[in-house]
Amino acid sequence: MRAVQSNRMRITIVTCFSAFILGFINAHTLLFEVYAFVSPQTGNLVNMAVRLVQGDIEGLLLTFVIFGGFFVGCFIATGFVGRIKKAKPEFYIQWSMFYVPLVFILVFFYFMPLWVVIFIKSFISGVALCFFRRIGDIETNNSIVTGNMRFIGGSLFDMFVRKDKGKRAVFISYTAATFLFFLGAVVLTLISELGRADSLLVLLIIGALPYLIGIKLAND
Repeated sequence: MRAVQSNRMRITIVTCFSAFILGFINAHTLLFEVYAFVSPQTGNLVNMAVRLVQGDIEGLLLTFVIFGGFFVGCFIATGFVGRIKKAKPEFYIQWSMFYVPLVFILVFFYFMPLWVVIFIKSFISGVALCFFRRIGDIETNNSIVTGNMRFIGGSLFDMFVRKDKGKRAVFISYTAATFLFFLGAVVLTLISELGRADSLLVLLIIGALPYLIGIKLAND
């Protein structure tokens, strides 16, 4: 029972961290690299259509990179879901698939073409959406705010109109994921004066914390 609770806590923590980091990454891409987002693919699909009609080949290729990176991240991460039977190795492998590419970006920052950086960011967005989805017992979206708003609005209706208090956990979980995504974007904007590279360094420090939390929970 204790092991189950520890694993649930681990999953909740990494989901919260991933939502914050994805908000940070999307704001970083928007402010420093391209006027686009690496997580919400609905907007990128619209952007792709506009670039196509306008004949903007460079912009069209970049949206393909975003779309492709996200697709590859989802494709690869799905192959790992449920394959690792033990909770602790699963946590470290999944978080490393999300975190290590960020390290790779920073290490090779000055040598890496922009399209590669965008692809990697989109890739980890897809990975995160497949791996880190639970807050408590509720499955959420760590970067798809459109889906979150549907559940926030629906759970509020059920709570206050249908008097279904059981929907409170749904409301809290989806609201938390949405707020953390928003908070990540706010924090990046606040520290944006550090510059493109140094702000990523701050993100790497934040992203290393789940490893420490995972170690502590494993030893409790």
